[in-house]
Amino acid sequence: MQYIFEIFYLALIAVIISFIIFFYILSRKAPKKHDTDLNRESTGADRKQGMHRNERNWLYFLLAVVLLGNLVTLSPLIPSANYGLWTQSTPVITITIQVENYHFIMPQQPITVPLGKVVEFVVVSHDVTYGFGVFRKDGTMVFQMQVVP
Repeated sequence: MQYIFEIFYLALIAVIISFIIFFYILSRKAPKKHDTDLNRESTGADRKQGMHRNERNWLYFLLAVVLLGNLVTLSPLIPSANYGLWTQSTPVITITIQVENYHFIMPQQPITVPLGKVVEFVVVSHDVTYGFGVFRKDGTMVFQMQVVP
């Protein structure tokens, strides 16, 4: 299911970039026509067609923001993108936790997670939304998630 969303997202980005390129091509300045009569005064119809320099710079800026934003968020440097997009590692352990009536039902006490291995947490709630987090021994948070029924 995740791959379907990723393909949809990448296709949407491709459509946006295609639209920006298409918009740029349509709004380029028309080629200058050589006028044989140099004494003729220009009218409103003779004004240059196309994008103004500031509009073109703004379009380049937006294109750069779209491209850089997507490169950064899809980069393997980000752990969630690395796990979801670039590696196909299966979890070593799947820990399932049930939450109901404001009580967390754990599979064992305490849960031991191997260092440097992929672990999957499946937290299920049937009544209300709960917050779930994993902490290190020193109290710093590894991650947190909201468990929605």
